[in-house]
Amino acid sequence: MHIKLPFRKLAAAALFVTTDETRFVLTGVRIEPKPYGVLIIATDGRRIVFIRHEIQALDQTLKEPILIPAALINRLGIRTADEIIEDEEAGPERQPTEPPDRDCLVTVAGKDVTIRLDGEISHGVIGHLVEGLYPNTDKIIPRTRPDSYKVWCFNGGFMEAYRKAGHWLAPYAGAVVMAGHEQAEDTPHARVYSVRLNGCPDFYSAMMSVKLPDALELVAVPDWLKA
Repeated sequence: MHIKLPFRKLAAAALFVTTDETRFVLTGVRIEPKPYGVLIIATDGRRIVFIRHEIQALDQTLKEPILIPAALINRLGIRTADEIIEDEEAGPERQPTEPPDRDCLVTVAGKDVTIRLDGEISHGVIGHLVEGLYPNTDKIIPRTRPDSYKVWCFNGGFMEAYRKAGHWLAPYAGAVVMAGHEQAEDTPHARVYSVRLNGCPDFYSAMMSVKLPDALELVAVPDWLKA
């Protein structure tokens, strides 16, 4: 089985996997065959991203979902971006600073997967697919239209994945757009937030609610500025 798709879409999805090795199945990037092509999915348990890729039949023969280790994707991006050759130097916690803007060919044979970049000088990596039961992602996607519930900004590390994905997939967009769905019971928070990258219609993310102190207090003009 094989799939041809932009490497940056795989690299962007890999930003959102968990680094918690006890949840091994969430360390992988899932690729599902769809009538229009493939759907790339990744989650760390709090955020989940869906990246669509429309593809011609000749460029993909995938018949069932596969789960590629994010560390394998990152290793290929690091090797080509930073010219790192030694595998042990490209640990799973490292991510490419600027993944190559090239197509890649993903080939699956049994439990093995190969990712190879297009180009005159072809780089590639070989590894094993992640095995295990992946969460039912259909239950996470909100079915209502966005509401006007409070939208929170998160710490820099939490938002960094969205910033990088936006830079890689829609470099001239410049905005991460968030909106809440369905107010959670007894709180001013939404149950789930939709996250979109401006200028990138193929990207969608759902993010779980995070409880914070009173929003009006957080955004109020500070007393020291009024003095």
